Amino acid sequence: SFDIAVECTGGRFSESAINQAIDILRPGGQLILMGVTEDRVPINTRDVLEKGITMRGSSRSSRADFHPVLAAMKNQDCQRTLGRLLPEKRTVIASAGDFDSAMKEAEAHRSWTKVMLDFRW
Repeated sequence: SFDIAVECTGGRFSESAINQAIDILRPGGQLILMGVTEDRVPINTRDVLEKGITMRGSSRSSRADFHPVLAAMKNQDCQRTLGRLLPEKRTVIASAGDFDSAMKEAEAHRSWTKVMLDFRW
């Protein structure tokens, strides 16, 4: 059981991801919805009510939000700082098993360093 779940799936898989999050949340938990879908999504409202789950949506950034980011990224100091977050190598993903292994590795080594996936389907 978890106190907070973040749904980032969106699209046709939102229903499954949201309901899985509801299942694993503790009473009083929070569900943050970030995945975007154009469809209405049926969710397990019974458990939301029984567990007292709070659901919140996070809005997407607009075009105007990116202008200051792009300006900052032109700065060499900013580029060097962000570069330290990049891994030395990319993880090749050629199968579902590779992807599963990469996600487990990322979860086991939680740090500021990002994981770069090289999909070769």
